[in-house]
Amino acid sequence: MKIQLRNDTAANWTSANTILAQGEIGIENDTKKYKIGDGSTAWNALEYVGIIPPDTQTDNYVPQWDGANAGKLKDGLQVVTSLSDVDTAIPTSKAVYEEIVSLKSAYSRREKVLSFADNTQTPPSENSGDRYLLTNDGASNAAWDGAAGNSIVEFNGTSWEATTPKEGWIVFVDSTSKDAVFLDDGTPKWETRNVAVTAHSGLTGVGTHTHTQIDSHIDSTANPHSVSKTQVGLSNVTNDAQLKRSANDWTGISSKTIISNNDKFLIEDSADSYVKKVVLLNNIAVHGGNASGN
Repeated sequence: MKIQLRNDTAANWTSANTILAQGEIGIENDTKKYKIGDGSTAWNALEYVGIIPPDTQTDNYVPQWDGANAGKLKDGLQVVTSLSDVDTAIPTSKAVYEEIVSLKSAYSRREKVLSFADNTQTPPSENSGDRYLLTNDGASNAAWDGAAGNSIVEFNGTSWEATTPKEGWIVFVDSTSKDAVFLDDGTPKWETRNVAVTAHSGLTGVGTHTHTQIDSHIDSTANPHSVSKTQVGLSNVTNDAQLKRSANDWTGISSKTIISNNDKFLIEDSADSYVKKVVLLNNIAVHGGNASGN
């Protein structure tokens, strides 16, 4: 048994503008696209079923907007500007690109713009690829081609394409070298954030101390916070000055001309693993006698 569906060239279908029966399939044998009838809608008003087959999406394929059906192309495809809607429609390449940029940055980052632009005034420039963040200062100037305030706009060479931002989106503004973050807390707006690292001398709102005072404090070696030895776990350390150990460095050490048998020496006992011990001068033999020579 052989089954053959109704088919003809795209041009012939358009010319005949046939009304397909309910559930009847009509195929364009030169484009491989097809439509399903509903018993009342003429061919030219029916939408294609599915998507454009890959072998027809050549480098020369140029989608054209259907002016009578907002958001749809003349070939019947629904087009969206956000990947959140891909379950019901086909995203534009621009939407895919924006999503890739966002994923690479680990944030909801969009492609950078030249600057903010007053949405009530005419565009500062109209070169292909120019991108701006629109302000929201009132009704948009007609030259923005219907773009609303706060939109991200890009000039495609003929007109301005607008993308409505979502809260948390981030865009780098080239003219200010700052990021703009879109906030929607009842009054939707873009707010700028510093991107470049700022030296502490350029900071503001750092408290009551001047930068000179901060520098002086950092450079001070005089214990400016009055930290005690107890606070750092050295409560058992006496306040005695430490003996200098450099060779021939006796600076600050006074001399004693008359010795006493009660004078003490600090030694390392070679017979006891060099443990440090105190020895009275009286116990040190000097030429077979004590310190007095007896």
